[in-house]
Amino acid sequence: MTDEAALKLNEALSLNSGRKHPDKVFLYLTRKGLAEVYSRKGLSAPLAAEYAEILRLKPTDTFVSYNLAVMYQNDGRLKEAVELYKNALLRASKPGQRRDILNNLGSCYAALGDIDSAVASYTEALRYSPGDAVILRNLEAVRGQGR
Repeated sequence: MTDEAALKLNEALSLNSGRKHPDKVFLYLTRKGLAEVYSRKGLSAPLAAEYAEILRLKPTDTFVSYNLAVMYQNDGRLKEAVELYKNALLRASKPGQRRDILNNLGSCYAALGDIDSAVASYTEALRYSPGDAVILRNLEAVRGQGR
């Protein structure tokens, strides 16, 4: 998608938002399109804003919850990331998704100094990927912090 696509999507968003009864499905899909444009262009600030709007429209969007949590974690917004990871975990159905969410959640807890929650998250992540070297390394590191 190009700058032209972003312009057209923003125009469509503006037209629909100005209606007396905006179509929420249209708003959701348009915002998903804009998020894709911003993601491809590497524009993190507008991408995060679109993700937040998407979650306002559809709080059950696991993909968006997870990706916004990763962005917040990378920006050091750890408490917000934890809440978004917990939201994503409620709806994640695939073992790989659950493993990734739990591993990242454990990393956030560790950075926040909540060692018990970090250990619990890493331990649960191992249920979905027994012997995973990254998770085992994270678990050992956080256990070392608790001593």
